[in-house]
Amino acid sequence: MQWRLTLNLLLLMACSGLNAAQFSGSLHNPKQVIVAGKEVILCELAAIPSCLASLPQEVTAQLPEDIPALLGYRAALVTPVSHPAIAGVIVMAPERTPSRESAIISGALLELPLAEQSTLTLWHEIGHLEVRALQGSVLPDILSVREQEWLADAYLYWRVAREKGSLTLAWQQFHRRNLQAINDVNQLSHWSSLYLLPLLNRYDAKELALFAEFGAFCQDFYPSLPQWSDEELQEFASLLHNLFQSGNTRNMPHYMYWRKPQLRPVLAPTLGLLMGPNNAHQWLSRQHMLIKG
Repeated sequence: MQWRLTLNLLLLMACSGLNAAQFSGSLHNPKQVIVAGKEVILCELAAIPSCLASLPQEVTAQLPEDIPALLGYRAALVTPVSHPAIAGVIVMAPERTPSRESAIISGALLELPLAEQSTLTLWHEIGHLEVRALQGSVLPDILSVREQEWLADAYLYWRVAREKGSLTLAWQQFHRRNLQAINDVNQLSHWSSLYLLPLLNRYDAKELALFAEFGAFCQDFYPSLPQWSDEELQEFASLLHNLFQSGNTRNMPHYMYWRKPQLRPVLAPTLGLLMGPNNAHQWLSRQHMLIKG
């Protein structure tokens, strides 16, 4: 089909301004991504009009009317579509990719440098499309926004193991999600660390890389992974707020005490990395986080 030839050429043109490393490891070539046998359209924000101009009308009709406004200050946006040849459209704004994540804890600024974050951002967005393709088979028909987010990060973990041969960048994403939760407890939909710590503890990079497809990995971990209800997540949010809110001087050692044993193993790796093991242990002790469940 003529539009298909034009689309492939346009895709290459639209992505040509991006650093090649940002799309390294794509399935067929550095600028083409395939999900469930369908193409994923990658567009730079600056090239949106030309990138979308030759797409079929049935695809553009499914896209947001004002993509830049919906993207806001984020570095990427994914829109799944229903089409026989196209899985979705990912819009990237690489200049917005953060180089570090930070949080203030006990008056000290803790910073996490972010390596290859553009690549991780892309893989997370691809993960959304992979998750969607598995709904109704390996995954439930209906998933909440929170479930979609942590499953997209599960795809990122798997992709990191497959492409990099180590889980260093997966741990980076884990720490980043923790810092984001510490900074804003009202945005816990992306707090995948709470869900995915069991994966990092259960699989090493070699074991993860043995799964040839993400669907096979999902089939292995999803049925046994602990799930958290909205009520339980709200309790975690209240505890995070109590622990980290700016200017909090209240001494409430028993606040949400029943959640502390479950929160400690999620926060401890990040605090240990950024504060050092001794300081992290002291902080956890002061917050009465070392109590046994």
